[in-house]
Amino acid sequence: MKIFKYVLEVEPTQFIKVENLVKVLSVEEQQGEIVLYCAVDDKEDFYAHTKELEILVVGTGHLREENFGLWHFVGTVKLMEGDLMFHIFWKVKGEKFPV
Repeated sequence: MKIFKYVLEVEPTQFIKVENLVKVLSVEEQQGEIVLYCAVDDKEDFYAHTKELEILVVGTGHLREENFGLWHFVGTVKLMEGDLMFHIFWKVKGEKFPV
């Protein structure tokens, strides 16, 4: 298993492809960027099980139509020395959670 990082855009919705995803671990600020860390299985054929993750980046106080109960919360990231706060959620693209 290895830990990979994926740089996220400061955009409300985005998609990233993760090969052989084992677990979404955390989200942090690194050099002014939002970085998502995932554990991946490096023992399988690397491109055998690609998942496309849908990512929500939600600023504090920003209105979103999504039911956040249907998403996995990763964490909160501070940018610009805490002037901007973003809350990061994810799900596998197309995945439906029970209500």
